Amino acid sequence: MPADAFDTIVVGARCAGASLAVPLARAGQKVRRRTAFASTSPVRSSAFGSRTGGLPLTAALVEGNARDGDLLGVLKLRYGFREAAGPGFALVGDSGLHKDPTPGYGITDALRDARNLAKAILSGTDDALLRYWRQRDVDSIDLFHFARDMGDPSYVNPLNRLVYEHAARSPDLMARLQAQANREISPYEVVQLGTLLKLMGGALLRGNFSVLPAFFAAGKRGATVEKERKERVGLLGAMGPAPA
Repeated sequence: MPADAFDTIVVGARCAGASLAVPLARAGQKVRRRTAFASTSPVRSSAFGSRTGGLPLTAALVEGNARDGDLLGVLKLRYGFREAAGPGFALVGDSGLHKDPTPGYGITDALRDARNLAKAILSGTDDALLRYWRQRDVDSIDLFHFARDMGDPSYVNPLNRLVYEHAARSPDLMARLQAQANREISPYEVVQLGTLLKLMGGALLRGNFSVLPAFFAAGKRGATVEKERKERVGLLGAMGPAPA
């Protein structure tokens, strides 16, 4: 993806104290609950039209067309894990794990959960249902946090621009991005530390110090994810080996 097109990933408009979103947009930052509303405000409608008409990604879709129906907004999104199984119930997909929809990971998780839950049900034991829950957490924790990273407006930062510029020239990094999309490696393993330090060093030598805040923030987030992953792997491991 060309670096100069990277900022077109987020599409939306903010006006009158609200965030207006289309399917590719994120609706807010650091929020606690979710509320959907319909709006006929001409101010919001004008802001929406101006924003979508001014971005290369969406301009061709809206030019010469009229919106059909009310403009919908979303406020205060909430993401998190729920207990995936218990007495008389089991949850799959968004019902048990709601992540930021920006990267579109949810449907894959739902299909994965359905497959694994079916196996647990066929085994006929409570232990299998508990194992399904613990395994879901281990499989999901990295992508849960990465989805939140991608949905945050700060994801479009100088460091990530640098990485994506390099990816356009690096077959190896492009292959690792593809592996991450296929769930073969964690999103936090895509850019190896040596590659990242090399890119950082080059940027700093060119006088580009704007990459530093994002670098330190990424390190802090990575440590948080690593801690949570170890906790969830420990809960799964405490159950002992899976039955053959």
